[in-house]
Parts: sequence; C-alpha cells; structure tokens
Amino acid sequence: MCTSHFGAVVRTTHVTGTLTDIGSTLGRMAMILLRKGCRRARLNVLERAEVGVDARKLLVLGPMWCCFFVGTIIGAFLQSH
Repeated sequence: MCTSHFGAVVRTTHVTGTLTDIGSTLGRMAMILLRKGCRRARLNVLERAEVGVDARKLLVLGPMWCCFFVGTIIGAFLQSH
C-alpha cells in the first residue's frame, strides 16, 4: 500500500517498509552528494530536484517512524502497569 505526501510516494504497509524507504532515500541522497564532492552548489537542476524530493520524503518518513517507536514504548509501559 502506498500514499503520496508532498509529491513523494511512501510505502505505508509495515514499519520495516518505512525503514527500508528511509535507508534507500538516505543512500540515494548520499550517492548524489558524494559524486559531487559533498558540495550542493555543484549539483545540476535534476540532482537538486531529486535531493529536494528525497528530503521532503524524509520529513514524512522520519516522524512517522518516530511516532511508531514512541507508541511502542508507551504501549509497553502501559501494558506493564
């Protein structure tokens, strides 16, 4: 199952899918930046657009995963009391 946030397609089926998306997105961003010597000014228009979309995707995936993680901690705490 997928959804779209800010133009980025996000898989929302499982937490492992979210972590996979985070890892592949970070890897894609790192590959683009490392090719250009970690200097954003050297990126062409297409590369800047790709990094921008990936950054927006991380702004959705990161908090979504953090909320799941916090929810598991709170759930475990409440279950034990």
